[in-house]
Amino acid sequence: MLKRNTKITTITALLASVLVCSSAMAERITLNLSSSISNLPVNIGDNIEVVSPKPGRLINVSKEAYDSCDIDAIKASRKVMGDFASNEGELRPVILLIKKFPPLDIFPIYRDGKSNYFIVQDDEDSNQRCLANDGKFTLNIIDPNRPPKRYSFDITNPIPNLSVRLNDVLAVNSVEKGRLIRVSKEAFETCNIDAIKQSRLTIGDFEPKDGEPWTLYINVRKLHGGLDGIPTYKKGHTYYYIVQDDKNSNQKCLDGNGKFTFTTEGKEPLITQEDIDKSLVADIRMINHVELNKHKHTGEYRVRSIDKDGRIKLSYLNGIHFNHTNVPSRRNKVFWVVMQNDVRYVYSGQLGWHAKDGGYAFLIRDNSSDPYPKVNSGFVIESIH
Repeated sequence: MLKRNTKITTITALLASVLVCSSAMAERITLNLSSSISNLPVNIGDNIEVVSPKPGRLINVSKEAYDSCDIDAIKASRKVMGDFASNEGELRPVILLIKKFPPLDIFPIYRDGKSNYFIVQDDEDSNQRCLANDGKFTLNIIDPNRPPKRYSFDITNPIPNLSVRLNDVLAVNSVEKGRLIRVSKEAFETCNIDAIKQSRLTIGDFEPKDGEPWTLYINVRKLHGGLDGIPTYKKGHTYYYIVQDDKNSNQKCLDGNGKFTFTTEGKEPLITQEDIDKSLVADIRMINHVELNKHKHTGEYRVRSIDKDGRIKLSYLNGIHFNHTNVPSRRNKVFWVVMQNDVRYVYSGQLGWHAKDGGYAFLIRDNSSDPYPKVNSGFVIESIH
């Protein structure tokens, strides 16, 4: 047995020397067993350096063995990862390679969304550390390259704590009529009807017939463009859904019926200039789609700055400053896009009271409660005179 285990450690060390060199993007994570670790998220391709304050043997075991610490279950499921052996007075760490290995009995299987369980034994017949919760940890495996998944559930029994990725699809089933809407966190938690109305975005209507379930689909996509009121999703955000009987109803929300959330995995990367430019073009495309053929087209611009009083400066898309005196005061129509709750909405107004040098104009909103545009967003001027 010892000879076989020594061979396993040798194979693992050999693979480590090869795989660490060949996987330049792999992350090296140090995991110290002097403190407890539970469900640590790691990616396929990562290398985990496990450090122990005590000597022992690190093994991968089944969930049953991990939870029960039963010595027979440990022996039946264990795969030896390596020994925390002494090396000139210091304990040598054990390296875990989070890789899709061929189906060999000596290696754990790492799959997306799967938890892997590890404990430390003093010797091959020991479960004492496991019973004392000493040297136990779990890893939550994430495969960045897995294909999109489809999740399906009944609205009366949603999947709790659902974690999804961009491009995944949720199929939501219902045998009762109602309207599925996305709302703000405040509306979800309070069920306040005004908060619901202010934040709601309609996903669709359940229209079951003859007792057969009706399915609505949520596509968890990130959109640079889209139509007015179509949602986009970002990494690392939680989204909230409720069902209404009609547009003035919050009863199901109050009853806790037909409510669910999901969280998107990951973290949004830092915004680049390319992202800003794409978003600006998406704004203009949306405006032109919504307002197409309503007015004579005169120009597409970038918002350079705007203050709390509505003084706005524009530039052409190439960055050259725009002279506002070219637009007749109040005899114009302008449009812009604001992202609210990860949804783009088109707003409208007029330009008036230009500065003498044409450096800025006042933006007069058609509805004074509408938001002003953001810096670096798209802006379209339509002539109506």
